[in-house]
Parts: sequence; structure tokens; C-alpha cells
Amino acid sequence: PSLFTLDASLFKRFSLAAIREGMAIQFRAEFFNVLNQVAFQAPPATNLNINSGSFGQLNSAYPARIGQLALKVTF
Repeated sequence: PSLFTLDASLFKRFSLAAIREGMAIQFRAEFFNVLNQVAFQAPPATNLNINSGSFGQLNSAYPARIGQLALKVTF
């Protein structure tokens, strides 16, 4: 099976020059697999017996949509 994911990120920098010159805070929002498409993993090696009733079945998938937020302080 093929694997296609769309990842996105947003960054916003806020200056804190009133507190200290050159100081800033950066807000980050990152999202992985934004479209939430199913990406199946390859079948395990134990499932390659052609005489097995579960031959060729894809029973596991990669993680769904993931998001993370962060604050970064630079000084």
C-alpha cells in the first residue's frame, strides 16, 4: 500500500522587547496527516502463507491525525 500524508505547520513570533531587547516568544502549531487519510501497514511476515485464511489481509494502520502545540522563548 502507498503512503501519502499532508503535514502543515503555523508559526507566529511575538517580540518581548519591552522586557528585554532581543527577547521573543514563538508560538508553533504543527499537524501531521491533516487530511486524516488511512495508511495501512504491510502485512506481517507470519501472514504470508497462501493457504492461510487471513492471507493478504491488512489489519493495522499508521496513526491518525496528530497535532502538537509549542511555545519557544528566545533571548
